Amino acid sequence: MESQVSVMVPTLISAVETVMNPIAAQQDRQSAQQILEEFKESSPYCVQCGLKLSQYYDNPVARHFGLQLLEHSIKFKWNSFKEEEKEQLKMSSLQIIEKGTLGIIYEKIYIKDVISRIIVEIIKREWPQLWPTLLADLYNLCQHGATQTELVLKIYLRLVEDVVSFQNLPTTRRREVLQGLTANMEDLFDFFLSLLQKFRNDFYKTEPIVSDGVQWTQFHNNLEVSRAVLSTLTGYLDWVNMNHIFSKDLLHRLCLLLSNKQLQLSATECLLLIVCRKGKVEERKPLLILFSENAMSLIWNAAIEADHTSKEEYYYLFLKRLCQVIIELGKQLCAMWGPVVDVKQPATFSKYLEAVLAFTQHPGQMISSYTLSLWCSLLQHNVISQDEILMSFIPRLFETASKTLYKVGFPTQNNSPSCDYSRLEFDCDEEFNVFFAKYRSEWSNVLRLSTMLNPGVAFHFANQWLQNVLLKGIDSGNDAANHCTLSSPSFLEWDAASCCLESVMSRLFVSKAENKPEPQLGVNLLHSVLSFEANDPLVLSSLLSCISALFPYLSQTPQTLPVVLKKIFSAVTFSQDGQTKATRSRAVKNVRQHACSIVVKISKQYTDLIFIGSDSEQLSQMEKCILMEALILVSNKFCNFEKQSAFIDEMLKPVKDLWISQDFKEAFWSTEKFMSYIGVDRAPVEPSSADTCGINRSHISCCINTILAVMKRSKWPDNPQEASNGGFVMCSLEDGTVVYRNPATSHVSLLLENLLFLMKTMNALYHPDYLQRRHPEFTKSYELNEIEKLTILGIPPPCVDLTQSVDSKKPVDRMQIFLTTTHDNSCHILGNAGQCLGYEFYKEPNLSQLLLNTHCPKDCYPTAVIPILEVLCPTFYQILSTKWQLIIQRTSEEDDNKESQEVVDDHLTRQLTKEYLDLLVNVTHDKKTVESTDDIGDEEVIQTPANPREETLSLLGQMCLKNECIYPSLLMFVYSCLSWSDTSVANRATGLCYSTLKQFHADQNITNELALYFFSSVLKGLHTHGQHEELQSSLLLLGLQTYELLRPNYPELTQVLLEVPNCTEDLIQGFDGKLLQPNNQKQFNEKKKKDAFKKLVADIIGKSIGQMFKREIHYRDLPTLFTVSRKKHLPLDSVEPHNMGLCDLFTPSNGAATFINQELD
Repeated sequence: MESQVSVMVPTLISAVETVMNPIAAQQDRQSAQQILEEFKESSPYCVQCGLKLSQYYDNPVARHFGLQLLEHSIKFKWNSFKEEEKEQLKMSSLQIIEKGTLGIIYEKIYIKDVISRIIVEIIKREWPQLWPTLLADLYNLCQHGATQTELVLKIYLRLVEDVVSFQNLPTTRRREVLQGLTANMEDLFDFFLSLLQKFRNDFYKTEPIVSDGVQWTQFHNNLEVSRAVLSTLTGYLDWVNMNHIFSKDLLHRLCLLLSNKQLQLSATECLLLIVCRKGKVEERKPLLILFSENAMSLIWNAAIEADHTSKEEYYYLFLKRLCQVIIELGKQLCAMWGPVVDVKQPATFSKYLEAVLAFTQHPGQMISSYTLSLWCSLLQHNVISQDEILMSFIPRLFETASKTLYKVGFPTQNNSPSCDYSRLEFDCDEEFNVFFAKYRSEWSNVLRLSTMLNPGVAFHFANQWLQNVLLKGIDSGNDAANHCTLSSPSFLEWDAASCCLESVMSRLFVSKAENKPEPQLGVNLLHSVLSFEANDPLVLSSLLSCISALFPYLSQTPQTLPVVLKKIFSAVTFSQDGQTKATRSRAVKNVRQHACSIVVKISKQYTDLIFIGSDSEQLSQMEKCILMEALILVSNKFCNFEKQSAFIDEMLKPVKDLWISQDFKEAFWSTEKFMSYIGVDRAPVEPSSADTCGINRSHISCCINTILAVMKRSKWPDNPQEASNGGFVMCSLEDGTVVYRNPATSHVSLLLENLLFLMKTMNALYHPDYLQRRHPEFTKSYELNEIEKLTILGIPPPCVDLTQSVDSKKPVDRMQIFLTTTHDNSCHILGNAGQCLGYEFYKEPNLSQLLLNTHCPKDCYPTAVIPILEVLCPTFYQILSTKWQLIIQRTSEEDDNKESQEVVDDHLTRQLTKEYLDLLVNVTHDKKTVESTDDIGDEEVIQTPANPREETLSLLGQMCLKNECIYPSLLMFVYSCLSWSDTSVANRATGLCYSTLKQFHADQNITNELALYFFSSVLKGLHTHGQHEELQSSLLLLGLQTYELLRPNYPELTQVLLEVPNCTEDLIQGFDGKLLQPNNQKQFNEKKKKDAFKKLVADIIGKSIGQMFKREIHYRDLPTLFTVSRKKHLPLDSVEPHNMGLCDLFTPSNGAATFINQELD
């Protein structure tokens, strides 16, 4: 054997070196790899060669392969080894640890890892039953030095990872190994902590003197072992019994290590695992020892020391972990203060809050963000929120907010100390932009909660900050520029101050605290804001936000309302010198639209308004539309149907005349004429002022936006009595429901015919015949815009300051915007028609040709909904089936280098499938309606999504399954979803499948072919999605329910099961016998049914690619750890042979009769 091994080893070394050689030819590497794999699988000398190769210390690659051979042999050949071979391999593996490695600081990490894996694989097969001396053996190895100690620690860490974290053992073996660990946990923790104490002490005694080789080596040996102990502890601290942690003084030892720069990060990660522990509150009480003066001082000093060098990545990471420890400790206090009787305010609570506040003020915004969730928990805690110490920190929180709310810290800039830390966190400005939006939102929540507790202080600070800002001049940050940018100092401060004011004002009048500010202070602040003149659009936008936030004070000073309106309307018509309607900058457009939105907001709250005239010629179409929404909102307060209807008629008259004109009708009813009318069949025209077709497009957009605005904002009164008095009641239904009428319905209904023909024509634009008529330069106009593509691809949009850029789009872009917005807004009109216009809308003639909306009254289903579904369902099934076939084809080609357009198409197909599936769920199942109230007191009706797993279909769903034009495509689509490669679609479809199948079966419409199709579709779904456990469970349940429902009447289903590999007739008959026999129902419960069905179809359940060709590892069952002998209970008559009188209890006796008679008397 020695000679054979000596011959094989050089061949293996050569093959390994070829595989790892980057300049070797691909064919040579493949041949070498094949040699190695064949040797591992078939050679009987794997162990011998592995042991031989493990001694090649000067060739780490060959040595690593030799150790891999040993690991491979243990994992896959252990059960075939003889006992003496197992024992020999075990001893050899321990000898490798004892004297088969290099020194701890010289050995390669991957060598250490594979050695630890070898021992762990043996442990998983032998311990504790067949290797009772394991702990002693490993302990003895540690006596040989630091190298062996580190390897032993790696073994313990790898073992607990496999057993607890990865759970890659069979259940029985995992339980036995875990029991062994648990039983010896006290000894293990004593062992870990003794090592930590020993090597930490030795570590402090030595210094890394390079000139003294022995001293330098000893220092690093101690350091590496100490790190290994802490690393090993991380595998145990989050699950072991807390007594092992608290009884060993571990918390104090870890706190002492925070001052050690080499070990502080590892110690902090251990502390973090401990303070994050869940479980019974009483068991976590010892964690509060960290609030002691000693522990708090150690944490505080470590934080101060690390902060001095926190711009270095290592110390910055340590500071983040230490911050997380502080925060989780505070959350533990929140959980215990109150529920646990003897937990009160810690003596160091003030010092603790100082530490939290210091982290909140840290220029690293990621560190600061960690603390905000804790502040929220403290501020809304029932007991802690009333604590005087916490209340004293509220003013300081506002002071901190005055620095942290500034939108600075972009990694590409240098205008703040935060920028340096952002470069450690974020790769680009786009990532930081996403983070900061969440960061500011969390800060706003902290300020709102602080306002609830102390509104006086909150308003005082917001008032003082804004007053100071009002006194300052405009600083653009650039002497050459006369306007602000997004990074200008003035805008940054205005933006932050307005954010603070909005947060405070949103809760100021809701707070129940007594120390509210005097109303006159708010009135004075409103006057100060109104008197400020801002000529910069960015500053003006922030000023408008402040005015909007101060609206509640208008009730205190009604005479100020005209001044407010004048200020707002001056912003509506705001423009900068030299700019025209066509050359306005992005910032100017934004501020004008912001002002229009504020008009809508104020119109909701104040109705007695005199609108100031403005130059409508200088208003954009969007601005006009927003202002019109405000007028409609005001008209709703008339509470008079005739007045509101007349007002809407007057407002819609220009639009109505244009919309039903002959020009529009000719354009909308003919695709060719529409293409000419909007100019898509001719070359683009530049400039836009010379584009006559652009005027046509503008008119169409204006009409559609106006119709949508009128429809969404017009409504009947919420108060039933006001609605009745105002003439809004139309009738009452048979069930007593009062039907109201919308004053806009009669006016909007006249416009729907052209709208539907417009949509039909726009859809026809994508027909191949009309695509040929399109001018080639407008090809891009038919595609998604770049922002939508980036959103679909999950790429943040570029973070660029475009405030001063003139938004002059190219003709192709203008056409793209027109086609997109026109189609979207038209869909919005149809989607909101039923909900906004009410019952009267559904009584319109020929409505079935116009829309589908699930809010349709039940008595209108046959005329308004069913005809639409007869066309919609087959069309959608055909479209989506074609698109999914294309996706499946692309997937089978295994092309990883997809073009971005293909990725976008995939995403759109998946999204369309989800939305159509949601539509079918809402069609076939009822929604639940609840009422909600928002912050400004407006009541809103919210409808919760329908539940597809409810077995009872709605009335509309039952009607659909009885309609021969609807149910084939509906059912085919739902069951096709099960096998399409989208888990969310398949998961939602499982519930809908059974509810529809059950109803369809009750209607007795199922044929043999359909039964086979339904059952086969479920099995296909299992094959496609079997790798996902949750979805696999749902599909197994659906398959079982389908089989159980259909099998009695359709025995052909067994033929489908016979096509499953390894599913025989005997197995099916046995399953049927248990499933279909009524007498077996109690014994054959749902879980047993599901398990039995899973065994039948096991070989068809799909697996992930990583598991599909994975070689199965077999573990042999070991003798049980504990044998519990059940005591046999002898019959009662053998224990008590004499007559015990049991029979007399059931035999009438004179005594019993006398007793009964006495009771009756």
